[in-house]
Amino acid sequence: MTVLGGIQPEKLSECLLKSADDGLVARFLWAWPDPIRYQRPRGVADVALLERIYRRLLGLRPDRDEDGRVAAVVLMLNDAAGVIFEEWIRDNDAVIREAAGLYKGFLGKLRGMVLRLSLITELIGWAAGDGPEPTAIRAETVVSVLGFIDDYAKPSAIRVFGDAALPLSERNAAALGKHILKTGAQRVNLRDVRRSSGIATLKVASDVDAAAEALAEAGWLRPAPTRMGDRPGQATKDYLVNPAVHGEAHV
Repeated sequence: MTVLGGIQPEKLSECLLKSADDGLVARFLWAWPDPIRYQRPRGVADVALLERIYRRLLGLRPDRDEDGRVAAVVLMLNDAAGVIFEEWIRDNDAVIREAAGLYKGFLGKLRGMVLRLSLITELIGWAAGDGPEPTAIRAETVVSVLGFIDDYAKPSAIRVFGDAALPLSERNAAALGKHILKTGAQRVNLRDVRRSSGIATLKVASDVDAAAEALAEAGWLRPAPTRMGDRPGQATKDYLVNPAVHGEAHV
């Protein structure tokens, strides 16, 4: 099964992460990339190459057994690939022993995921070239797949299972904290946060208040309300940022 799409953290938490851990969530490869500055594409897809790959893949035929019935074609790891995969399994098993919750289940499903991705990668590489149909999965294919798993898939899963599983108030507090670090702010006005921070989930006053209170409890902020002039009225919701947040000495 292949699923490609996007889902908001709140919906992800409600639909999947808070349900019974029946192994479904662990079977997906999750992605939660950092936002990047938009840049229009500088090239176009090689449509001819894609069509060639599709044609070669569609041309694959199954084996036949002695009775002429369809049988699967099995591609084993070659010896070098087998050694690499065995070493990775031992390393991954060590991480599993230290993990917990949904991430532990995700790690436990990766053996099969690595093998399936290796098969797919091997066949796509063959389909893009001119060589004979592969009879085994090569070491370089397994290495490339393991690089993707360790460098991208695992960190993404940690982020999904961690951030998306947090209550909205905690995610908002984390977002506000990142904004403070990014801007180097020494003083925070909650109305300005709503209007100009660009944080999508901090547009409602109650949500911003809750995020600021959470950071105050964590020692990041200290309430510093002010009033304009001598007129009575509601004080501004200002907070001073703990200098230690920016690596400065306490004053």
